[in-house]
Amino acid sequence: MRIIVDRSACIGAASCVALAMKTFQLDMEGKAEVIHVTDKQQTTDESSGVSTIDNDAREAIIDAARSCPTNAITVIDDDGTPIV
Repeated sequence: MRIIVDRSACIGAASCVALAMKTFQLDMEGKAEVIHVTDKQQTTDESSGVSTIDNDAREAIIDAARSCPTNAITVIDDDGTPIV
């Protein structure tokens, strides 16, 4: 699963953090970001903010993305199908 946070759309409401605190956090600017975990296999492209991780349960991550008031979080399944 890939998670993309559109930082320009994020307003820092932190609903994603409340629902999936092992996957999302607010950065120094109060914007959501995907937590990078070094002990789990992941791929990251810093320039696009794209990460692949499994920190929280799949449904928790999807619920967190759906809870975003500005739809700043996109979740894409492993086969490339957009989930949220």
